[in-house]
Amino acid sequence: MNLCRTIALFSIVVIFSGCGSSRDSGLADVSGKVTFDGKPLEYGTISFIPLDLNGPTSGTEIHNGSYTIGGEVGAYIGECRVEISAHKKTGEKVPSPVDPDEMTEIVVNMIPLNYNTNSTLTATIAEGENLNVDFNLQSKVENE
Repeated sequence: MNLCRTIALFSIVVIFSGCGSSRDSGLADVSGKVTFDGKPLEYGTISFIPLDLNGPTSGTEIHNGSYTIGGEVGAYIGECRVEISAHKKTGEKVPSPVDPDEMTEIVVNMIPLNYNTNSTLTATIAEGENLNVDFNLQSKVENE
């Protein structure tokens, strides 16, 4: 699945996970900080995926190390797997898959797989506000 489709699918999941009031649907407000090698993660995404798969996945963007999921959209109450991603341009260009006459810059996820695709991160979301659900990520992860 290409990056554009992945982003579109993520957006749809986030929108539909917010149907109804977060207080009535088993969702709660969550906010926190994300650091990468001790510094605020400038830009990225964070997703909360229920471990029991009985609720919606929700997520949001990370800006300057902070994120908030709240209002009509919330994170599923219970134990969640957390995925964090942040993409950066490599400076390398390849022919565009849409138009081979145009060049597209290669983008890679700078966050280790242990924090996204193979995430070992979890969070327990309680009813009400969940403040300071923070994640301190390192570029060098053991067993990777």
